[in-house]
Amino acid sequence: MNKLITKSMFLLAAVFVTVFASSCTDQLSTISPVENSTEMFASMYDVESMATSIIDDNDQGMFAKGGRGKGPGRGHGKDDRDRDDRKGDSLKPKRAHLRAVIDCLKLTEDQMKQVQALHQAKHDCEKSAREQFRAIAGPIRQEEKVLHKSLHEQLKAGTLTRAEANAQLEAFKAKNAAVMQSAIETMKAAVKACNDTLLAGIEALLTPEQLLLWNQWKATGTNPCDSPSNGDVIGG
Repeated sequence: MNKLITKSMFLLAAVFVTVFASSCTDQLSTISPVENSTEMFASMYDVESMATSIIDDNDQGMFAKGGRGKGPGRGHGKDDRDRDDRKGDSLKPKRAHLRAVIDCLKLTEDQMKQVQALHQAKHDCEKSAREQFRAIAGPIRQEEKVLHKSLHEQLKAGTLTRAEANAQLEAFKAKNAAVMQSAIETMKAAVKACNDTLLAGIEALLTPEQLLLWNQWKATGTNPCDSPSNGDVIGG
């Protein structure tokens, strides 16, 4: 009789251990994805990436160390293309880099100094546009970070479901969508104005002969010096 009782107790203990272990395994499988997740929710508002994508700097490095004619080569600029092309849009034609066209024009020393001043003014203008964008978008990005942290903690504690967390994120996005879109459009317009001012300033410095080549680049997107018939229009 005692042996039967002992055997029954042993069997009950074994069942309890199995059920307990299974329960622990289920809890860990539910919690571990949350604990191991380094970034549960992707950012909707990466302010710096947004600003960088808007400032499409076609003349970046135009006055880099090395002097005129170096880097892209005298007027060819084969590796210096618009960023639209580098983004993978194969349908858009490649456009000659601004520096290559500047080399082609063979500016005088005085013209070159003025272009450098215009170039610096453009970057100062873009910096101002970026700062204005950050002033609007930055606080929204910070609020988003706080929300992400709160949702992560609630999910980890089991007081919130993933569906509820996603609903909160969608509500946050909807609340800020109009403000962010307005900030983006404002920055795009400001950056375009910066670039338009640079191009108009350069045009104002050019001689009639230089202006012919400049307008050819604007109309076709190709470097005038790549054409044998135009290669020696200015100077020799």
